[in-house]
Amino acid sequence: MTEKTLNPYKGLTTILTGGMDRVAQQLTIQSTVDDLVDEVYGYIQPIFYNVTPVPEQLKIQIKSVAYNVINAYNNGMLRSGLIEYNTSQMNFCSMMIGYNTTVLSPVNAMRSWIEDIEDNITKADFIISEQTPLLLGTLTGTELYDYWDTKVSTPGDWSTFFQTNSSENYANIPHWTSAGMEGALIGANTSPLGLISPDTELISTDIVSAIIGAITVGAGKVIFKWIPRIQPITVSTGLPLSAIRVYGASGTGFGGTGDGDDWAPARDTRRNPINKGAGDIKYKKDEINKTRDEHNNSGPTYGGRDYWVNIP
Repeated sequence: MTEKTLNPYKGLTTILTGGMDRVAQQLTIQSTVDDLVDEVYGYIQPIFYNVTPVPEQLKIQIKSVAYNVINAYNNGMLRSGLIEYNTSQMNFCSMMIGYNTTVLSPVNAMRSWIEDIEDNITKADFIISEQTPLLLGTLTGTELYDYWDTKVSTPGDWSTFFQTNSSENYANIPHWTSAGMEGALIGANTSPLGLISPDTELISTDIVSAIIGAITVGAGKVIFKWIPRIQPITVSTGLPLSAIRVYGASGTGFGGTGDGDDWAPARDTRRNPINKGAGDIKYKKDEINKTRDEHNNSGPTYGGRDYWVNIP
């Protein structure tokens, strides 16, 4: 008998939804981002770091995770490939926060779509530590989908931040859910960004930071209506960086030979974590004017390798 994938972090569900409720109860339309971070801190600290008195450095550490996740979300760092996930992980990240989730999937089918992603994570060639942030992302997705689906019908404290027309709120569920998943994925991978992860002997700091990210961005998206900023790489190429990421391309000056001058660097500030001998991120000069949809799901290959990351 085939067993459905079990998310090992299911126990975090009530912590996630409780944090969302706490924020809605305490904030008003006059509240600031600092108020949001204060509430997230006030909620997280006694759950994961129940000490008295609370050391000032612990307070600074927990708040720094929230602030850094907000910055990373609003600057599109995950979408721009600036969070240190490997190629296969990035494919799953793109599935969670990409076009299929926010646009193509019917709202009432979104949970099934996220569960399908989750099921495939455990079937992919990942070690447990590589699965962890992705499963934290899908957990956030399924639970926030259910949460917002309920709140649209019975807003409660969220009525302050919702549109008057309930159909507009329903249509926003994919965007609100996707934002929460993005916050979790950023928070779960704080170390490569240089973010401060608070120490605890009871639970992985990745898990704590993922919950902080999910609540902070999940709630902040609705309250402050955040939209990630356009990044310079998008302006210079006419494509989202996620649509032009290239891994393992060989060429003069990029760790190999064979491509000649057809390939040029789009960003040379980081290394491909899988194929370390290759260059960083490149685009093909005569391809950059194509639309994202033309590159979606399939793209140019060279030497038997796909160069374009799958963007569902």
